[in-house]
Amino acid sequence: MSTVKKYFKLRGINIGSDALHYLESVVTDFTAGKKRTFIEEVASHLQKQSEISRNISRAEIEIAVKEFSLQDDVSGTEFFWVYDAFSIPQLFYDVEKKHYLHAATLNKPPPLLHETADFRNFAFVERYEALFQRMLRNPAFTRPSLDRTKGDGKFTLHLIEELLSSSIPIHNTVVLAMLSSLQEPGKYHLEDPTGAIQLEYNAETSFTGGLFTENIFILAEGWYDEKVFHATGLGMPPAETRSESDKLFGNFNFFGGSSQVALRVSPKLKKLEDKYEDSMFVIMADVWLDRPEVLEKLEAVFRGLADSPPFCFILCGDFISETENMNHAELLKTGLKSLQVILQRYPGIMQQSQLVFVPGPMDIGITGILPRPRLPKNLTKDFEATIAKAIFTTNPCRIQFCTREIVVMREDILTKMCRTLIKEPIPDGRESRFKNLTLNVG
Repeated sequence: MSTVKKYFKLRGINIGSDALHYLESVVTDFTAGKKRTFIEEVASHLQKQSEISRNISRAEIEIAVKEFSLQDDVSGTEFFWVYDAFSIPQLFYDVEKKHYLHAATLNKPPPLLHETADFRNFAFVERYEALFQRMLRNPAFTRPSLDRTKGDGKFTLHLIEELLSSSIPIHNTVVLAMLSSLQEPGKYHLEDPTGAIQLEYNAETSFTGGLFTENIFILAEGWYDEKVFHATGLGMPPAETRSESDKLFGNFNFFGGSSQVALRVSPKLKKLEDKYEDSMFVIMADVWLDRPEVLEKLEAVFRGLADSPPFCFILCGDFISETENMNHAELLKTGLKSLQVILQRYPGIMQQSQLVFVPGPMDIGITGILPRPRLPKNLTKDFEATIAKAIFTTNPCRIQFCTREIVVMREDILTKMCRTLIKEPIPDGRESRFKNLTLNVG
């Protein structure tokens, strides 16, 4: 048995013969000390993946070698990526392994635009399982136990089927469930994968943190009797900090890209981030390219930043002010041509600044659903041919800059959520509502 294979076997990693031959060819000219350090880095990278019981392929070894190369030279290293909504990892939580697995690992079929009705339920179940496991990791919650002292000072988290199977009232319980309207409007139920029960709340029920709309997952505290849950308090599931998640999932890459390990922990990218610490991102929304006054203001921004171009401009839609105009496509094409002419006056920005275009809710294309595809290529191809650093992507999208992770979403989400509120929040104004929403989603 080769030294490399023996070392991996001691670490509990199965490595395929093709991958083994490749790795041996990489380290063949290394000194003994450098070889051991290199193999340790590669093995550590592989152990942070979601599943290592199978044979590791050559492709995975190549990724690990590329990312954990010992050379300190960072010249030529790529450090900016834009991931559209259709390329981000499709992950599923495995209850038994208590880890996320890629769809390819589970032989899941690729997602379709026109899925069956069952897929909607499946999406809610997947979301519930991830939240339920997160609640169990929270020290404030516990599952029902025969040992009454075990859960002292904690909230007892019940499944709905456990409540429905009880012939006596259950007091001081908490349920994680989806808030839904199954029957007549104004009557709500709590739903989880095991069942549904009617929800009763009144003026004395406390609502803590967030906007309560249909089809969101909430924590309901109260008591149960005769197939009705009487809520004394409703709140949002508590967030889990990244540091806490890292303790369980390590450096698993949830964000996007080909790397199995999160790029935010890359030493090379951290060096580059320190080098580009003064990089500027400029974000604008409702960039109406059919309005001359907007184009004038855009040129004023470019003129002011021409001597020190930002690293990236993120321009969000809507890109046309008259969204119901029959000539929407022609207006957009003309607007992009006008923007192209303006940019050509500032070669520094054209050569140094990335320009990311994110469509708005009413831009041309499929409306009313998320994610929204990028702007049609037949309207943007002339612009892309001239402006080399232009990137047209989906809404939402993810941006990786060195070790920083940025999510961009352009949607009037607060307005939509207010349409299905079950209770009006305290009237502190729209700004406070948006701040409250942002804190709870973030």
